[in-house]
Amino acid sequence: MKVTLTTCLTKIKGMVFLFPFLFFCMLSIPLFAIDAPIITAARVTNAIAGTSSVPIPITVSNFNNIGQFTLTMKFDTTKVRFVSASSNPSLSGMNVTYSSPAGNTQGKLVFTWTGVSNVSLTDGSTLANLTFSYVTSTGILSWAYTYGSVCQYKTYLGSTLTSLNDSPQYLFYNNGGISNRGAPITYAPNISSPSVGTISVPITANGFSTIGAMTLYLEYDPAVITYQNSFVKNPLFSSSFQVGDIAGSGTKRLIVIQWYGNSLTLANGATLCTLNFNYLTAGAPCTLNWYDNGPSCEYADPSGNVLIDMSTLDYFKNGSVGIPLVNILLRKGSNCGEFNVNLKPMAKITANLTKLTFTVKWAATAYSDVQLKDIVTTWSGLQQIGSRVLYGGYYFVTFRSTTTYAVNWLANSENTIMTFRHQGIGEGSSDFVIIPTDYNTVAGLNSAFSIEEISVNNTGSITNDANSVSLNCGLYLKDFLQGPYDTLTHQMNNSLAVNNFVPLTHPYNNFPWFYSGAEHISAYPSGLVDWVLVEIRSGSAANTVLGRRAGLLKTDGEITDTNGISPLVFHTFTPGNSYYVVVYHRSHFPVMTANTMILPNTNSAKHDFTLDPTTNVYSTSNEGVVSLESGIYGQISGDINGDNKLKYSDISNDRDLIMSKISSVFLPATALVNSTISGYYIEDVNMDGIVKYSGAKNDQALIISNIDAFTNPTTLISIYQGQVPVGYATKSVGTTTEGNLHQESFLINKSVLKPSLGNKAIIEHPIIVK
Repeated sequence: MKVTLTTCLTKIKGMVFLFPFLFFCMLSIPLFAIDAPIITAARVTNAIAGTSSVPIPITVSNFNNIGQFTLTMKFDTTKVRFVSASSNPSLSGMNVTYSSPAGNTQGKLVFTWTGVSNVSLTDGSTLANLTFSYVTSTGILSWAYTYGSVCQYKTYLGSTLTSLNDSPQYLFYNNGGISNRGAPITYAPNISSPSVGTISVPITANGFSTIGAMTLYLEYDPAVITYQNSFVKNPLFSSSFQVGDIAGSGTKRLIVIQWYGNSLTLANGATLCTLNFNYLTAGAPCTLNWYDNGPSCEYADPSGNVLIDMSTLDYFKNGSVGIPLVNILLRKGSNCGEFNVNLKPMAKITANLTKLTFTVKWAATAYSDVQLKDIVTTWSGLQQIGSRVLYGGYYFVTFRSTTTYAVNWLANSENTIMTFRHQGIGEGSSDFVIIPTDYNTVAGLNSAFSIEEISVNNTGSITNDANSVSLNCGLYLKDFLQGPYDTLTHQMNNSLAVNNFVPLTHPYNNFPWFYSGAEHISAYPSGLVDWVLVEIRSGSAANTVLGRRAGLLKTDGEITDTNGISPLVFHTFTPGNSYYVVVYHRSHFPVMTANTMILPNTNSAKHDFTLDPTTNVYSTSNEGVVSLESGIYGQISGDINGDNKLKYSDISNDRDLIMSKISSVFLPATALVNSTISGYYIEDVNMDGIVKYSGAKNDQALIISNIDAFTNPTTLISIYQGQVPVGYATKSVGTTTEGNLHQESFLINKSVLKPSLGNKAIIEHPIIVK
């Protein structure tokens, strides 16, 4: 099939597509002594419509000796709306001004600052923190660098402010955006050993869902392969599908793929089109690189909304022709927190290798700090380059070879070239990935992601099939709660999640836990019951807290990380040592392992709190859990006020809080004993989503039932004392008014929990209710 493309400007459903076959005059880059900083707006692709607080950090790199800047950002106010902004405190006097002309759907933010002298910021620093509300579709946050001097940096040379080079501008201003989806991921193939003559190059994609238009630019070397002006498109595309071949930068050429239609969805891995080339010289290498300066590689939905596809390396995967492939893999080691970097050749390699560059990347999550340590390389010339870098919300550590490395590797063999461990503090999990460059992902810089086989004088490309590897430091647990347990299904019900009552952020940041972790979810995983708080302790009296993390409890009792699948990960324990583990729930008494357990554990060796508690659950009197049915146990429900006691009457009792909560929602004058409220309340001790004081399935019934089960004799003022030593502020029960806080934090030593009365009841008045 042959198609002749002509220059035209077509508007498709409100979206302008320029078929820019003569725009490469822009590739002429003027040379200045000093480059401007690179600024990046964050991209969010999992926003939920109606979300009022989507954070968008604006980060910078190469922010060196800056004396003044003006930056302008534009966005569509029908898709995203500006809420607030805060600036970097190092830039005193910086202003962020918002405007949106009446009757206009375009919003504009202008960032201005003039310093008394030059200021420098470390790479990855936040210039400003923006907050938007998300409305619908895709809201692109675009830098208006094409409009004169509305985006410009200056530096003080003496007392004079001089403009800095920011050309070509698309390299210096990285747009952001907010959407409920991202663009498809587009792949060029790796064809390692083609024969001279015609070769077919398939272009494939994942996530090609409800797409209305696309433009793609693929760069190649015409000295190695030549385009035959022939292609085969996927038959599901309409006749508007076109392919052209145009001049690129220098001696390179570009394949341009364009299409528009109503709406199209393709299966993952589907071929968009197959391009036919002529391979000229056996063994000659040619890279197939996506050329993206913003609109040159772009997808849109059927309404013409451009989809977020930044950063380029995440959405457009380069390929190659005639380059022997070597995969680089990141593997878990045998111990917690250990990792191996392996090279896997697709064909046998007996040669001297050089020119290896790769970067280990992981998220810089709040309240945690993960670093690499104990780095050992078998390739003596492979070294870490510089220090760990924070950039765009991620940490990066780059490694590069400085000498050759003689190898004799078989095809498909894995060969370890480096090992390392992690060192972490705080909460949060870490997923490591290898990327094909260093942290600076600007096109054309630091892209020596290759192995050169000196003896055969060609360059072998390294591809990456290590998508994401988590720390092997998981804590596997199973636990049931009495409140939602259903003896018919032998699992817990998930009424709170079914009714959308469970918050997306954990509820343990207030009294009595005051846990400051930032764990949150964007959507409910399957089988969600509620949030729990998991704590690791050590010490002979189990009174030294080493770390806490909020996790998700599933209907089958599994406790997972916020993805709803993986176990909770802690950076704070030393692998192979023994620890106590405590599980808290907001309306239940905490439960703790009877003895220490070696961490990390495995899924097959998870600690199961639901089994026989005799040696499984810590208790001074075998009362740390409640029997749910024969052979099944769970956490005891009813501690509403968080004082680690269960009381039905007298001051600071748990029962009164149920009616008090109902009255606080109803006006006290209208609240009746049979009134109910629905929602996410700690007073909902049976966790059916309804706070109920009387009648069937009322919440106070569990309180008196548990007091009856755990005290003997039982009176209206009997008290069940929680068995686990707790370490949070409690409500006082002395002569103070009910509800006052006793702010002294404590951990009760195990020996304190063995009173002469067996820790069963405090009998003040012999009013028998049994």
